[in-house]
Amino acid sequence: MRIFKNGLPHAVSPPSAAGTESPALTARETECLRWTAEGKTAWEVGRILQISERTANWHLQAASHKLGCANKIQAVVKAIRIGILG
Repeated sequence: MRIFKNGLPHAVSPPSAAGTESPALTARETECLRWTAEGKTAWEVGRILQISERTANWHLQAASHKLGCANKIQAVVKAIRIGILG
């Protein structure tokens, strides 16, 4: 992909190549992301894992932060892309 910077062509690396390092997620963060990828809400994840909805949200927020994402959906997509979720 090429964009122009200051009127001159500027090469940009593709999104898949940028930021592919795999951060260390806890087992619980990975579980919460996995259930979210299956379409479960934080309340449902909490029920499945026998934790509160608030705790499920906390794990999802921690995983999102570690992955450098703005929300849990973006975190799920990034976790799949970098191989944390298969």
